[in-house]
Amino acid sequence: MPLPRLLLSRQRFTTCRQCLYRPSLLPPPTTSISSITPIRTFHASRSHPSPIIPLPAILLGLLKSGKLVSFVSLSSKTSLTLLPHTFRRDKGKLVGKILAGIPIAGLTLLVAVGLDQAPNTSRLRFVYLSEQEEEEEVEKAIKELMDPMSALVAAQDTVAVKWLQTIVNNLAVVAQDDVREPVRCYGNDDPPKPYNVNLICDGNTLNAMCAGRHILVYDLMMQAMDYNETRMAVILSHEMAHSVQRHFVETHGFASLLLMLGDITRGVFWMVTESFGPYVNQKINEAITGFIALESQNTYNRPLEREADLVGLKLMAKAGYDPRVAVDVWTTMAEIEERIKEYQEKEQQDLKQEDQGGKVGDPQTVVSVAQMMESLISMWFGSSHPPSRERIDYMRDHMTEAVALYEEALRLNGPPSNYEWVQDDSAATSGSHTSYFWGLLYYFFPLNTIE
Repeated sequence: MPLPRLLLSRQRFTTCRQCLYRPSLLPPPTTSISSITPIRTFHASRSHPSPIIPLPAILLGLLKSGKLVSFVSLSSKTSLTLLPHTFRRDKGKLVGKILAGIPIAGLTLLVAVGLDQAPNTSRLRFVYLSEQEEEEEVEKAIKELMDPMSALVAAQDTVAVKWLQTIVNNLAVVAQDDVREPVRCYGNDDPPKPYNVNLICDGNTLNAMCAGRHILVYDLMMQAMDYNETRMAVILSHEMAHSVQRHFVETHGFASLLLMLGDITRGVFWMVTESFGPYVNQKINEAITGFIALESQNTYNRPLEREADLVGLKLMAKAGYDPRVAVDVWTTMAEIEERIKEYQEKEQQDLKQEDQGGKVGDPQTVVSVAQMMESLISMWFGSSHPPSRERIDYMRDHMTEAVALYEEALRLNGPPSNYEWVQDDSAATSGSHTSYFWGLLYYFFPLNTIE
């Protein structure tokens, strides 16, 4: 199929006909789809770790807020700005010591208040948002993301959404326990916290995400997983692990701490470089800001992704999904990642040769391909994610424990509940390897086959 025709006809190969009606957003279903065995056994409630540095609960509740970070940052910048002028006066020694001590005291307070332990792993981290502030930030982010795409969101009563919701409900049941605890029987007295699933049918985005209790899945991800329940559970358990571990809040806390350190660093440099003029200070600010963005978005996020891989692997195992499928999923994702990168490198070389030879390709086709490939690679294969090959090795290291949890879960609770997705001929065709996603990969890489 010619490339322009393939790009223009991609909407014919999306999830199913029901998802293409462009409905408006509907409220989440009020009843749970998953069936739970009516057995009640004794189990310990999920523990809430105490603060690393013991502080009174009332004081900790008042201070653990994003407003504290803003206050400490503002006071530190103000004190360091006034500090050089204070030291130049003979009578300013006491005031100078007070101003110099404000950033140190503020940083100490931030460390004492924000130090926290992550659930399921007990890893040390910094958290500065309260649960209420987290909910407000998540709702704001979801609204900003969903509003422009409201016409592309599938209705909650479509079979695709119900199928996804069933998988999520199965995972939510076990997500209420620490993954390090042994598998137990779940009964009607253990209602999970609800997760709301939204399916976005845009036909060209390979991604899935979870923020708070909101899970967003793009139809291209379902196609990449061949509409297989266990393969989709690999993706959903990974995204739900981000929510369980509160990685959104943790990333915010780490960035806030880095910004605080950046403000102190700017203030220290300001005392020395004030006389050099605005150009030097602007370059210093740009260097510090770039370092903070690199550390918070890339370097720090990769350990969080590995943690989500581990927690998600155990979540799906305790829910009754075979964790060994995760290796197959990430092997497929690694092949996709490598082939897309190979194509990008080849495109760049071809464009350079055309420029040198005085030939210029069709601008519209070049732009369409560039945008499409950027959409594919920037979402799921972003620089903040570890390489898929690295993820495969990491999961294999923990596979023995995950398989033991899976076998015990089947023995105690049986297989997870499933939603029977009856597809017509057109829907079944869209879920096969003739879909837009796989057809696109076959077009670019005809010599190899992705299984």
